[in-house]
Amino acid sequence: MTIIEIQGYINSMRTAFSFLATFSIWLISIVLVIASALVFQSYRAKTHYQNTSNEVLAFESSQENAFYSTMPVSLNFNLSEEYYYQDIPYLTIKDYLIRHKSPMAESAEFLVDIARENELDPYLLVAIAQCESNLGKKMPVNCHNPFGWGIHSKGTLCFETWEKGYQKVAQGLREKYLQKGLNSIEEIMTKYNYDSWQDREGSWAKCVTKFVSELQQYNLNNL
Repeated sequence: MTIIEIQGYINSMRTAFSFLATFSIWLISIVLVIASALVFQSYRAKTHYQNTSNEVLAFESSQENAFYSTMPVSLNFNLSEEYYYQDIPYLTIKDYLIRHKSPMAESAEFLVDIARENELDPYLLVAIAQCESNLGKKMPVNCHNPFGWGIHSKGTLCFETWEKGYQKVAQGLREKYLQKGLNSIEEIMTKYNYDSWQDREGSWAKCVTKFVSELQQYNLNNL
């Protein structure tokens, strides 16, 4: 091999090495950008949800003394009532969700059905959703979890559909709360939102109680 051939070989190796180095740096940069975007999106979703919860719970500072003289509220739902009464909550909840422009409105009938199946007052589920996510309008995108169920600093629990979210939370409230003797909104708060019970003088229970009462009054006004 001549000197010229050796020099050409060395130059071609240099060119190949330079290309590989450039490509490796480019590939690593792309991976880092994608990873950073995913981390940022996850953080943004959690932060958005936490901020939303804080905004909704802040209402008691101006209304605290106006609405809460009748706590705790009983959550028992009488399944033996006549048909007309059974039908009223669905109509009330459907109209209420539509008026508040909630994305939950389209699945209102299932929400009522799953609440009754688990012997819950349907108003309780709606009131929790009102306090936790403004009726599903302020929560992680496509999460279908308006109740704040399983959403905390360790992660965000989401469901594929509204129906799956309703079913999971209704069963959870029945099995992990009411069957354990937590039968009032205040008692549920001690487990559902412990921080509120400890640090906010019961703001979660006050919020849920307010909207349960509002739904009851809304129902009476539309009879």
